[in-house]
Amino acid sequence: MKTFRTRNQNAKRARTPKHRKGLGTSIRVLLAVITFAGPLGQVPHALAAASGPAVVAVFPLSNFSNAAVQHFDVIFDESLTDLTEQQFMIDGSASGCQRVPFRASGVVFDVAVSGCSDGDIRVGVAANAIRDSAGNLGPADIVWSDFTRISHAAPNFSIGGLRENGGAFEFHLFTPTGILGSDAAAFEFDYPSCVASQVFYSSTDISYSVTGCPVGMPIHVKLEPYAFLDWYGNAGPASQLVSPSITLAAPVVSSPAPVPTISPTAVASATPTGSPSPTASASAAPATATIAQMLGLGEGPTPPDVLVTSAPQPATDPGTTPLADDSGLVTTPQNQDEPANTFGTSRATIDLVTPALTATPPPQIYRPVELKAEPANPLLKVVGGVVGTIGLAALAVALIKLRARIRRNSKRARDLRVAI
Repeated sequence: MKTFRTRNQNAKRARTPKHRKGLGTSIRVLLAVITFAGPLGQVPHALAAASGPAVVAVFPLSNFSNAAVQHFDVIFDESLTDLTEQQFMIDGSASGCQRVPFRASGVVFDVAVSGCSDGDIRVGVAANAIRDSAGNLGPADIVWSDFTRISHAAPNFSIGGLRENGGAFEFHLFTPTGILGSDAAAFEFDYPSCVASQVFYSSTDISYSVTGCPVGMPIHVKLEPYAFLDWYGNAGPASQLVSPSITLAAPVVSSPAPVPTISPTAVASATPTGSPSPTASASAAPATATIAQMLGLGEGPTPPDVLVTSAPQPATDPGTTPLADDSGLVTTPQNQDEPANTFGTSRATIDLVTPALTATPPPQIYRPVELKAEPANPLLKVVGGVVGTIGLAALAVALIKLRARIRRNSKRARDLRVAI
């Protein structure tokens, strides 16, 4: 009798340990794939590796070469076995290229190409051209390297662009295949004093500045054969290079601006005129009146209205240099452009011997005061101070004697009146 199981019974059977074991195996396989892909860095690459080898990189060892053999590196994402040169492609404008035979295993492969003419060459891996140990083909798409440019010819150098620059000059070194190095000492000049130095560098053009050359003389730049290398490593130029000539002009020195000439102008000078006559005028009481007050002689006499000039009198002290005094007219020299000044004084004679019936104060003598600058000689200052001191002392003594004499005369007059 045939037994029919319901849907629930089939579902229950699916959950038996046998099916759970199969599910666990699938999970372990998936984890193994992920673990394998971890060292490669990305899970998609690991999944691609399961379908065939992939190219990680392919590149030339040199972009410019004059070598007889060109080398390219090809790197895969898994180890491969027994690869040969025929599994790689060659492309480019260079002709006569031949793959160098090899058989190797691993991840990195050196693909060498020889016999190429001048031109471009590159190496590639075709799609599904490589089989791994599991029999899977790869890569999925074609992969090419960059080009290597091949040249064996001497570079075509040239010198030009000579231009004067403020007592120096500049020139350029050109080549279309690039310049390796910029040795300024490789250039020669007509004069040993000329020295070159680099100013600017670019891939195919280097500019130099030259100083120390003489002016007014033609100068050439010279470059000996094979002094420089181009990017391919070829030496050049094939023969000596000589530039066009250049002549340096003498520097122009600007002359200084002319200094304006100053014409002398007439200066007004003082014309000497006649000495002004002294004019009598009322003046304040001199210092002697104050001294009389100090000695108790009263207020002193009223100064006269007019000063009378008297005849000059000889000096009483021949050993003393006479200053401006009351002996007469004294002319004081000033600057050459100023008139001489004349001063006058008057002397009144007083009879001190004849007694007077009435006490009469002695007449007061007024002298004009002349302001003079102090002498520069210190000795003259000392002499002047001594003379001034002696004069004041003598004046004080004379006033004291005069006061005593006046008192005696007054006493006699009183006695005479009593006797009468």
